[in-house]
Amino acid sequence: MKNSNYFSKVASPFLKLVLVMVLPFFAVVSSHAQLNYSIVACAEPYVQAQGQAGTTFVGQGDDVTFLNLALPFPFTFYTASYNTFNVSTNGFITWPVATNRGLGNTTLPTVTAGAAMYPFWDDLDADGLVVTGSGVYTRVDGVAPNRVFTIEWYRIGHFNMAVGTGDITFQVRLFETSNRIFFKYQDINFAGTHDPLYSFGLSATRGIEGVVATPRLNSLQGFNTATLFNGQCIEFVAPVPCNPVPNPLVLNIGLSPGVCVANAVLNFPTFNAAGCGNATGFSVRYRVGGGPNIVVLQPYPANVAVNNLPSGTTTITWEVLNALGAITGSATQTVNVSDTEDPVLTCPADMIINLNPGLCCAIVSWADPTATDNCPFIVPGNTLFSFNSFPLGLILKYSKLSQQSKIRNSSFTVHQGFNFSFSILSSRTPKSLTGNGICCFNSFPLGLILKYSKLSQQSKIRNSSF
Repeated sequence: MKNSNYFSKVASPFLKLVLVMVLPFFAVVSSHAQLNYSIVACAEPYVQAQGQAGTTFVGQGDDVTFLNLALPFPFTFYTASYNTFNVSTNGFITWPVATNRGLGNTTLPTVTAGAAMYPFWDDLDADGLVVTGSGVYTRVDGVAPNRVFTIEWYRIGHFNMAVGTGDITFQVRLFETSNRIFFKYQDINFAGTHDPLYSFGLSATRGIEGVVATPRLNSLQGFNTATLFNGQCIEFVAPVPCNPVPNPLVLNIGLSPGVCVANAVLNFPTFNAAGCGNATGFSVRYRVGGGPNIVVLQPYPANVAVNNLPSGTTTITWEVLNALGAITGSATQTVNVSDTEDPVLTCPADMIINLNPGLCCAIVSWADPTATDNCPFIVPGNTLFSFNSFPLGLILKYSKLSQQSKIRNSSFTVHQGFNFSFSILSSRTPKSLTGNGICCFNSFPLGLILKYSKLSQQSKIRNSSF
């Protein structure tokens, strides 16, 4: 019984026609972004894989697809890295996750999901009963990191293969590290009764395509045209990235007095390779943090304004788009916004407390200081200050919470004859702690005098006499 992954060789031409009509409609839409590969001639001579020691026989049959075969090394194709592949006797390779292309070739791009390579996509037939050894083979040559993986279709006929119909031999070569792609053709002439109908690519698709996208990236060498020849070597050359170059990579700015957001002017990036982003149809887009993409068309401005940046770090992502709208390169830029403005602490008025006759201490009450800042306070329980007292002494603690909700505070124990202070401090990085307001008082044996004062940024006491 034949493998369930392929159709019976004895299937009628009518059934195959139905399948040709149905298969292209099974598609899954996804997205991808990169430039198209270019097609150039290569000069590497054909070396047959079949018959060599170390070559692996994958299989044979009509319309067979061999699934999830292991690659000897990771291979990058349209920016995605793959470790397994699928190969069909119908002359194509697909990369997971992809839909089977079937037997009916079309031009590129197709509407079928998944990236694919088509060295000779046609209704082919590998019948070992007609030609001994007919089938798909693989082999690995070289040593890491410069190995070459070859997938060969050896003496494959066209449907319905029979004695005297003729056969062809061709292969795909994948290069480790460089990710080069070669299509090579040893004998592309069926040289039998099928010769005038199918030889040299007359009914075949040759090329590559990425996963489904709009528009879909593809490089087509030929579709149903007899443009191939024996001994031909075709290379698909990966595109050179075009990356934006922000300048500077890190921009440090501060908040304006009295406000909690900043506006930045960013230099428009240059490109690597030089000038590549100025090609016809190219554009640049950027986004601020996780915000929407903003597209900038040619001619590019000298700079762009980014407004309302909060205190802290914001990442700007730059991307270069080609004429198809695909991303050819990207880079990030960091904008650091520093909050260097200290909070303002307003202390209560001076107080003079006289001890009652016969007492050496007094209970003193005062209103909490008030505080303002350019950025809002985050206050738990709507209380900016806290106060605690204990039987053997007095502990005062006043603290301000930063926007990051980290507490910085100062607390002191008070006994008669000792000084104490309370303060409101900010931990909002990189705000200095030296410039915060501090309220102070002194106690004396014959009475209690409270004095509140504001310390300068140089930590020198002003209005501190008592």
